[in-house]
Amino acid sequence: YGENVTVDCDGKPHTLTEFTVDEETPLVEGHKFQCEEDQARTEAGTYKLSPKNTRILDSNGDPVTSNYSITEAEGTLTINKKAVTVSGIKADDKTYNGTDEAQLDLSGVKIIGAADGQKLTLDPSKVHGTFVQSGAGENVQVNITFDKDALTGSDGTDVSNYSLDVDHSQKTAAANINKKVITVKAK
Repeated sequence: YGENVTVDCDGKPHTLTEFTVDEETPLVEGHKFQCEEDQARTEAGTYKLSPKNTRILDSNGDPVTSNYSITEAEGTLTINKKAVTVSGIKADDKTYNGTDEAQLDLSGVKIIGAADGQKLTLDPSKVHGTFVQSGAGENVQVNITFDKDALTGSDGTDVSNYSLDVDHSQKTAAANINKKVITVKAK
């Protein structure tokens, strides 16, 4: 029967690699088996895979498969989404407008942990910045939050193979809230 295997998505094909004969139905002493694995998978998910083309050989390496009734049982291959982290987000300075809304600059973003050849980006409409105060100030902290679907893929990268690890991603930036200049005139 097939084993159960769990791996992280890395863009490479995975399959069940080891098969065993159930201890309750052992082979004749000196006999061994060979089989091929089922189709390899690269995408995150859980798959039932089976050995195929099982052959039984005696101690001389001669085939004796016809003497056995073989059941090729499934094993489970689980490919977990690969966690990635984000850094390099900057907050833009703004002029006081009475709100705590911050504009973020994603031009220097680094997404760390993607598999080789995979390209991930952030959807700017899914990444939010909020100043910790609405009043004017220098170097004011900006808290960064991500919607659950903030990651996007480019150049054929399937974003469903990834998850954004917000606990280990950049959570803050800083920017100035400049005083609003007004002119008061006598009438």
